[in-house]
Amino acid sequence: MTPWQLVWNLVLSVGLVYFMGANGVGASPLPAAFELGVTHIQAQQFLQAIADFSEAIAANPHNSGAYTNRCFAQLQVENYQAAILDCTDALSLGRTEDALLNRGIAHYRQANFPQAIADFDAVISHNSQSAEAYLNRGIAESELGNLSTGLSDLVQAAKYFWLRQDLISCQQVKARIKGIQLEFNLIA
Repeated sequence: MTPWQLVWNLVLSVGLVYFMGANGVGASPLPAAFELGVTHIQAQQFLQAIADFSEAIAANPHNSGAYTNRCFAQLQVENYQAAILDCTDALSLGRTEDALLNRGIAHYRQANFPQAIADFDAVISHNSQSAEAYLNRGIAESELGNLSTGLSDLVQAAKYFWLRQDLISCQQVKARIKGIQLEFNLIA
């Protein structure tokens, strides 16, 4: 696993605490399958987590958090099309930022950079300080050769990580910026 894949895993897992409280429209307490799915994600047992969230969805098809978490698990096992479908379902149930971010990452990993950028744009329209959205959009823009736009987004990502006092992520983004600048001879 590359260092950037570790960063992506960390970025994606940040939302799990939020998802644990998302039990869908009109649902009562979280089903055991949902809680078990979160436990399996935390233990990096992604295939079991997918099965758990599938069970939670069967019990409550309006559980947007289960779709979003299953999307995250699908990303980890590289089932990108399934991840896109799950995040789209979560969006139809009212989820926004987390589902859009994960769906954008799935599009990115399929090299569908324009669609990934559209999802990251939508995240930023909901949360103009989403460091993760700026980071991912910056990387996607750079992949398309839009270095100025990509670098600008990466600078924004570093700024928002710094404001959150996430200094490790801030430093990683700064290193990415410097790497792009060196790779394309933008600095001496």
